[in-house]
Amino acid sequence: CFAGTAADSYWVCKLVSSELKLLQLETKKQCRIITAVRLIKQLLFQYQGMLDVCLIVGGVDIHGSHMTTIYPHGSSDRLLYSAIGSGSMSAMSVFETRFIPNMTQCEASRLILDSVSASIFNDLRSGKSIDIVVILKDRFSQMNKIVHTKDER
Repeated sequence: CFAGTAADSYWVCKLVSSELKLLQLETKKQCRIITAVRLIKQLLFQYQGMLDVCLIVGGVDIHGSHMTTIYPHGSSDRLLYSAIGSGSMSAMSVFETRFIPNMTQCEASRLILDSVSASIFNDLRSGKSIDIVVILKDRFSQMNKIVHTKDER
């Protein structure tokens, strides 16, 4: 059972996922990432920010890899890296100091782990678990869940 922001995020993701599945069945083609982004942006714009949903949408389609950050009013950014939520300032400070283009998967995973860990440590409202998902053209894999406690450094 979800409430508040979690419920809004869950509802938006389920609704858009259903729409994309229907579109895929109708067209018999894999949906593009920009289609998911457009559906989410249109939905959030209709609610004028009343749905407190911030999402990072990423994936690979026929046009390559994509990552888009979507904000509650339906605006979006396409950046090389992104962090959203109450701990985003701490996470972005790690990204901004250590990000380099063309990182290896191992380097990128370490950077993500460190940036989210900084977020967890510096923000009481951030959760305590980290899920890292690696998305490749032909598959995706989820790394082991990492759980932190607030008093870890």
